[in-house]
Amino acid sequence: MLRIGRALLERLSRGRTFVRRLPAEFGNLPVVVSPDAQLKYLKPGADGFDPELLAAALALVHPGHHVWDVGANVGVFAIAAAGLSGTGHIVAIEADIWLAGLLRRTGGLPENAGFKFSVVPAGAYSEAGVCEFEISRRGRASNHLRAVSGSSQTGGVRETVVIATLPLDALLAHFPPPDVVKIDVEGAELHVLRGMSQVLREARPLIFCEVNSTERARVLALMADAGYVARNIATGEVDPNPGYNVLFVPREKGFQPVKTERS
Repeated sequence: MLRIGRALLERLSRGRTFVRRLPAEFGNLPVVVSPDAQLKYLKPGADGFDPELLAAALALVHPGHHVWDVGANVGVFAIAAAGLSGTGHIVAIEADIWLAGLLRRTGGLPENAGFKFSVVPAGAYSEAGVCEFEISRRGRASNHLRAVSGSSQTGGVRETVVIATLPLDALLAHFPPPDVVKIDVEGAELHVLRGMSQVLREARPLIFCEVNSTERARVLALMADAGYVARNIATGEVDPNPGYNVLFVPREKGFQPVKTERS
């Protein structure tokens, strides 16, 4: 019965949007959200946001930082980063055209108009081209490239669309090199990282990446070859066995975590 109720709520939520405000430490900035992305956005207060994602923003983003949010979804991390950075350029990369539209609406809200906030409606990948992209039957947060396994939370496929893809290295011609890159691409992270070799080599940003278990060994090897080490975001210590969300830090930089209530 509970499963039937959830499925009905998910179906009724499709296409519906409203404005939520981030917690006070992010300036209560507004974000256009939709339960079509995640039902979580229906919950009141701070429970309506991913606490680990917000804690990561607090730990990683500092005034003036340029931030790329890859797989931005509705832009919670991107707008949190905008509030923390202030003057830096925030780039939200999102393959789902409908979600990219919400990102543009969020960027156009009066309270966000002063930020340097750009939306790139494309899929980050190893090369430029086109790919089939599956829209999840459940929340759009689980959308994924057809070529990868995706998440167990998709609940099936609502529709398959064709999207444009690009390597993140291509963004260096248009935006400042990033200080922080957050990646959440539902199993396509290895392809994304292969398409940002110049970014890793020259910009040396902090990388906060959701890593699918099937790609873990190859992702860790690629990042080690690029001169990065996995560190615990809460302690700053080298993490020999990182979890699902991995902080990669350039070997030459080290990392000192910011102590916050959320961390």
